[in-house]
Amino acid sequence: TFRTSSIITAINYINYYHKADVINMSFGSNDNSKSEYVAIQSATNNNIISVAAAGNESSSADNSFPAAWDNTISVSAVDFNHEIADFSNYGSTVTFAAPGVDIYSINGTKSGTSMATPHVVSAVAILKSINKDLTIEQVIDRLKTTAIDLGTEGRDNYYGYGLINMSDFSTLAESAQKTSIVDFEVTDTSEIEPHYGNITNLVNIPVHIVDAAGNSYDLTLADLDDLEISGYDAFAAGEQEIQLSW
Repeated sequence: TFRTSSIITAINYINYYHKADVINMSFGSNDNSKSEYVAIQSATNNNIISVAAAGNESSSADNSFPAAWDNTISVSAVDFNHEIADFSNYGSTVTFAAPGVDIYSINGTKSGTSMATPHVVSAVAILKSINKDLTIEQVIDRLKTTAIDLGTEGRDNYYGYGLINMSDFSTLAESAQKTSIVDFEVTDTSEIEPHYGNITNLVNIPVHIVDAAGNSYDLTLADLDDLEISGYDAFAAGEQEIQLSW
């Protein structure tokens, strides 16, 4: 058993201290808790990705939370024949399928969507280890490219976008790499003030960038790897021109 308050506390801890890039959510209920949704969304806004078990009631995953929410990756379970497990939930919110029948664990052989979810968590973790800036939408798009299509052609309610598949890792790794920035825009200059010799305000300026692959990111200057700032006088008042490179 578990309490929603405990789940929210755990998510907030991970989010506040940024203790993880991906969260395994092998639990669910029919409680459509707004507070839990907000906690997950806060983590999502920090590019911490939540992967949730679709549930084991052989019914609609659309009523099982957190898997039914739009800020999680929902996972159904398949057996050795790549058929939907007889216990697995299904529905419009399922994102991917993964092995979930007779899975070896430290507690013996287990079955359930909770056994399927860690397969997807591992795939997400690998992508995030290559590029921590990947959003949940970008991770899903990349995993879709190598997923094995099952059931009805294209996305369906049993297997989502398909069986998670990391065998073509080189393709996934390449797609996850950061690419060169082709568009750069400062989105808020309100924090740019002389700061008595400290460049803190400057590096916290929010920026919007687009890379060569068409991916968009809302970051700060501090998020840019190997950022170099020249021509900035932290004591000066008024406008000044600075140079940025990374």
